[in-house]
Amino acid sequence: MELDRKIADLYYDFNKKILSIIKENEKATLGYFKAQKKIADQHHSIEEKYGSSITETTFTVPEEWIEEMDSLKNASEEVNLGMFLSSNANFIYLIALYETFLNSLVKLMIEEHQPTRKKYMQYFLTRARELDNNGDSKLIGMILTPKKCIESLDELQPLMSVLNFLVEHNKTDEMYQEYYSEYLEARERRNLFVHRGHVLDAKYEKSFKQLLGFNNLTKYFEPIIKKAKNRAKPLPKKWIGGKKDCSHQFPKNDDNSCSKCTAIYGIEPGFDLSVGPGYIRHVYDSIFFLSAAIYRKALANVSNKKSKVLNGDIFHGALHDHMVYGLNSNLSFSQSYGGPLSINAYCDKNISIEKDDITTINHILCLNELSNAGKVTISNKEGDDLKINIKEYLLLELDNIEDENKKSIVRSYLNQDYKTYLKLALEECGGDKTNFQKWFMTVKFLKNKKFKTLFNKI
Repeated sequence: MELDRKIADLYYDFNKKILSIIKENEKATLGYFKAQKKIADQHHSIEEKYGSSITETTFTVPEEWIEEMDSLKNASEEVNLGMFLSSNANFIYLIALYETFLNSLVKLMIEEHQPTRKKYMQYFLTRARELDNNGDSKLIGMILTPKKCIESLDELQPLMSVLNFLVEHNKTDEMYQEYYSEYLEARERRNLFVHRGHVLDAKYEKSFKQLLGFNNLTKYFEPIIKKAKNRAKPLPKKWIGGKKDCSHQFPKNDDNSCSKCTAIYGIEPGFDLSVGPGYIRHVYDSIFFLSAAIYRKALANVSNKKSKVLNGDIFHGALHDHMVYGLNSNLSFSQSYGGPLSINAYCDKNISIEKDDITTINHILCLNELSNAGKVTISNKEGDDLKINIKEYLLLELDNIEDENKKSIVRSYLNQDYKTYLKLALEECGGDKTNFQKWFMTVKFLKNKKFKTLFNKI
């Protein structure tokens, strides 16, 4: 199997896994929200039937219902804990999958691409000397044994820095820097969770700042840390101060001070960085962008001509699967198409690899979702912003599709010519209806009753 095919298979398998994590996490979160609503409804029902107001914000219930109310409170806390523990676990695994992908990609290129292997040895030697000058000789003794250098890849962290060097990736692009800085924060948060818990500490901030400094990204430290603190989950209430051996009891007047010592029941200063579904989605977006950029740069490095792996089936590929997921989940435009559009813009500007039909088609499909906006700003390769008519731009992009059959299919989609689309799509798939049912275009059309009727008659 050719190297570019191996890289493509590795990339697609990775994206399939991380998208699965996002789907499952959102499904689980929905289950937790439903459970919380059920508990809240039961609580409200008891309050309405048996509660009597004390003040505008407090009420009391008969003694026989207090136990039930306490039980509902405990159930609510358990559901809330379960949601955050589940999201934390999915977040840790998401980062682990990305680093496994990076590790596998580096090793694949080192083992099967001689120019990359030479560059890796150069990078390893430079890092070994830097560490040796700082009193750490763990790598310098390996430089005469290439096999040991390759086996010690995990010693070179973060792996994105290694890959950027190997594929000569442009790290000065602002779009790339923003996504990479967000990834570095997530990576450091993962280290916090695994080794020290989920409360923000000095080591987390220090390590994150050092990582940004190493990559000339220090300007992103303050805004990202501020955002992390603003998103932080409130710390749980606990007894603070007082006697250590005191069993702590609330006074009868419901005050937050202990009736037996000077302890106060409250929240200590700090930030709980436990993650929810929104943050996991945010990390996924960063990883989705970075993996796509590094994948296409790797292909550009190992292919002397246009890579054959890029021109696969219309419905196949990480970008396409991401778009279909957004369509099926009714996500916002930004969540569904913002990533693919950013990736396309970045790769057009920074990566010299000939655009294939499938990438062009995905770009057209994303831009078509903007068609009702009339005019949008598009950046050309020189970075200049151009005001264009999006419908005219779509026609120009359509002409860039080399395969005439694929071009006709996309044209019929844009024109909402259902009959022609069905005829051409069915021919493209060799009569396999279930095949083209997976396409973004078909999924979108199936939301229309007229098309659905025609489709069901096939």
